[in-house]
Amino acid sequence: MSNVQVAREPVLGDLVRSQLMLFGGLILCMAIRPEGLGANSGISYYGVHRQTVIPYTIGLLGTAWLTQRALRAAGRSWFGYGFGLLTTGIVLTPYTVSDLFDWTHTLLGAALFILMLVLSGRLTWALRFDPLCVLLLVTEFTGGVIAAIYVLPVRGFLIQGQLLFLAAFEALLLRALKRTGAAASAQAG
Repeated sequence: MSNVQVAREPVLGDLVRSQLMLFGGLILCMAIRPEGLGANSGISYYGVHRQTVIPYTIGLLGTAWLTQRALRAAGRSWFGYGFGLLTTGIVLTPYTVSDLFDWTHTLLGAALFILMLVLSGRLTWALRFDPLCVLLLVTEFTGGVIAAIYVLPVRGFLIQGQLLFLAAFEALLLRALKRTGAAASAQAG
């Protein structure tokens, strides 16, 4: 095994574990309270119900910690810290507490999605518009547009847009860091 391959594995491993934490926690939440899929409260629906608050919190904080750790190790510290802080802020501001918490939660979520889109765009650029990264970036953007359209209405497809966005982001991040070797160069140097 080469030094590059050995050095890359912890970063990519953190990203895979991050995805398992996020989607595993959300799948468990959906199994416990499937009505959240139609509530148009997004994934945050699961952070305000006693039955799902623990898997929701573990899933989001776990993905925040692992993703920021991977991004920092890959030389993307600013994005890593931003991702960790914004995700933690989302968990700490349940939208049902008050209007102030609701708007703070919504603004933190919007800021997180913008940060993720910027990182995805920069990684796609760094890979000279790798066709799969471009497709994932377009998919991510589409999920973001769907989520933005349905963030305020009572009925809609907010959670579906968020899940599309998150799945595309996670896939793009994994592919880009694997392809660029940024993870390897950051840890090897």
